[in-house]
Amino acid sequence: MVDFYCNELDLVIELDGRYHGSEEKYNEDNLRDALLREHNLIIMRFDESEVRDDIDNVIRTIETYILGHQSYKHTPNPSHEGNLTYT
Repeated sequence: MVDFYCNELDLVIELDGRYHGSEEKYNEDNLRDALLREHNLIIMRFDESEVRDDIDNVIRTIETYILGHQSYKHTPNPSHEGNLTYT
């Protein structure tokens, strides 16, 4: 399960809290991100502190992706070549 998902944008947004600081959780997140990328999904990760202390930058990052995605012309090719990956 992901924190936020937008099918139209092929976008997953993950908010990492304090429990993401362990090496075990880091490895789990990397494995899950790789599985999500196999489905041509873009993953954006933000620390809880970023959301709390610098929400304007978080919003700007998401807006930049949305604006870039809107100009991206989808083709029948399911590989979605040209998409950027945020991790």
